Amino acid sequence: MALHHHRVAILGAGPIGCATAAFLSQQGIRAGMWSPTARRLQAHEDPACAQFECTGAVNGSVVVDRIDALDALASYTHIFVCLPGSLYQRVLGDAAPYWRSGQTVIVSGALSLVPLWIQNEARARGAAITAVGWGTTLTTAHFLVDGRLHLNAKRQRIDMAILRPAGDDTTAVAPASALTTGDARATAAAETGAHSGLAAAISAPATGLSYVDAGAGAGADTDADAGADTDADTDADADAEVDVDVDVDAYADCQAFFGDRFILVESLLASTLANINPIAHAAEVIPNLTRMDRGEPWQLFANFTGVVARMADALDQERLTLARRLGFELPTLAQHYHRSYHVPQGPLNEMAQAIENLGAGPQGPNRLAHRYVLEDVPFGLVFQERLAQMCGVDSPMLSSCITLLETIYAQSFRGENFLMDALFADQVGAPLETLLASCRSARAASRKRSTIAR
Repeated sequence: MALHHHRVAILGAGPIGCATAAFLSQQGIRAGMWSPTARRLQAHEDPACAQFECTGAVNGSVVVDRIDALDALASYTHIFVCLPGSLYQRVLGDAAPYWRSGQTVIVSGALSLVPLWIQNEARARGAAITAVGWGTTLTTAHFLVDGRLHLNAKRQRIDMAILRPAGDDTTAVAPASALTTGDARATAAAETGAHSGLAAAISAPATGLSYVDAGAGAGADTDADAGADTDADTDADADAEVDVDVDVDAYADCQAFFGDRFILVESLLASTLANINPIAHAAEVIPNLTRMDRGEPWQLFANFTGVVARMADALDQERLTLARRLGFELPTLAQHYHRSYHVPQGPLNEMAQAIENLGAGPQGPNRLAHRYVLEDVPFGLVFQERLAQMCGVDSPMLSSCITLLETIYAQSFRGENFLMDALFADQVGAPLETLLASCRSARAASRKRSTIAR
């Protein structure tokens, strides 16, 4: 299917949402954009549109269609979720009534298995959607003091998991057809992602709400926005149904949108654990909490010293150990930085300095109320801790970081992730295979079908 037949919406107009729109614009796709505040969007001569300025991997002005109400999502074929975890429940809960059968919902840098929750909420309302979880964001980006978006090159590798609608027996990862220039579509290359062996590994023991969030400001590499609301109108027909003939091969679509960089893994758990932001941000933040408390300006990677590197390495080893317990082999934190920032692999502190020398490093948070803590602790670290407990994997460094930050913030982060109860409540005393089956990606499903066929 030609790309111009896709209608793409983006939830969130922070750096990552805007970067996603910028790269889509290079494919001739003008995305619709909904934002809780639209603080980063500028007026356009057409009141139904907005724009923002870019520098870096994309230069110039990017125009988007304004989406002023979530009910307009019903007329889009693809919805990218570029929101912090702290806004998942409020925004996605309000969006849930407008999911329609045949849509593909893609969560950028998905935390806490939220694509599974999105699909469950849609199913409860009679909608059969494809839910996708990316293990990281498309790129790194931040807003400059002059309001322009600085975005780096697209990451070389993004792990992704596809949860197809119940009963969908479509063969996964069929190569996409190459299209002509101006409608370019990269040929989908099926690559081997996370390793199999899950069973064996486990056999042993309407928008009336305010969405402004204290942790979702204009800080470094943040994915959400905060500020004045927008009341611009949208041309989308809120009552329109999605064309049921739309190509729902989410893997091929992502390749077509953004190029050959996606690795289809066997489980949503694998792509979730591939997201290194929670552990990296914990290591970066904890040694610099007084800087945040005083509101001091500081560079994130310039202050990534050996102290930070040792903490990050320890957290990364616990993450990788948990992944192996589940049967996955995931990229290390060093490999992630190498692929994201295109610097040589080495000790983490040396890689961080190389990133800073390239001018690709963002500023560190200048306030305590920042998503590096308010999002990444409850929706990243706490999730990993709960999963490790279910698998019988010791994570002393991870648990210590959560407890330390709970003490400093006088806040019970372990009780703030609504997805823990929504997705894990039935797992108490139940085999972990139940959760694994729910998280099985299209790649694992297609492998199973091919095995049966043989």
